[in-house]
Amino acid sequence: MPNLSAPPPEVEIARRFHEIYEEAAPRFGWETQAASRVPFHELPDKQRELMIYVAGKVLNEMKNHLRRSLEVELNRLKAASLEARRMGDVA
Repeated sequence: MPNLSAPPPEVEIARRFHEIYEEAAPRFGWETQAASRVPFHELPDKQRELMIYVAGKVLNEMKNHLRRSLEVELNRLKAASLEARRMGDVA
């Protein structure tokens, strides 16, 4: 059963991206803007909304890719099963 009090996945992805980005930036010689060096919930509304939107788009693209990959694999397995039955290998 899903946790109804948990934030939507796109919010969690955006939050973690923000946290990891801010943490990793100095290791790459990058200095982030002072306004963004705050916890995710304290970011300016528009910046936070944009990050959530982008995370949602990426998540949907990944879901669609996974769905297509699973459909291809399922069709491959169905075809193999039908071929095996046709050849008498499976009762």
